Amino acid sequence: MTNTDFKDWATRNGLDAETANAIIDCAATPEEAKAAFDAMEPGPPIYPLDNICGLHDTDGYGASPGKHGFIFIGYCPNGDQIAVDIGDDCGSIWYIGHETMHAEPLRQNAVRVGDDLRSVHKSITTDFDFPRDFYDAKKQFGG
Repeated sequence: MTNTDFKDWATRNGLDAETANAIIDCAATPEEAKAAFDAMEPGPPIYPLDNICGLHDTDGYGASPGKHGFIFIGYCPNGDQIAVDIGDDCGSIWYIGHETMHAEPLRQNAVRVGDDLRSVHKSITTDFDFPRDFYDAKKQFGG
């Protein structure tokens, strides 16, 4: 998928240009994701662009994130989802527990971890004290 194709998809799905560009900048390449999978190690936190679109368009996890104002864009090491808000607080980043992501409403099973993807991605990759999953985030940020 080209960056232009992703930006078009993002616009159709409620993402602003800044958030779409941040996803492009932070997303793993398919090669990075495959290398992590082949090594049986946790992958990069932000999915490759094709995966983001495919999961959203097919509702790959059966949680209907779009219906609840989210797009799943990545995951924590334990499988909790990283989502971008396309509803109430566009562009903000949330963790959604994988154990509870099928409960409705989804937003009540989510915790906001940051204002924007660039700052959250930097924290995930450089700040040892930044929450690593939904439950850590819930303890640190409330919710």
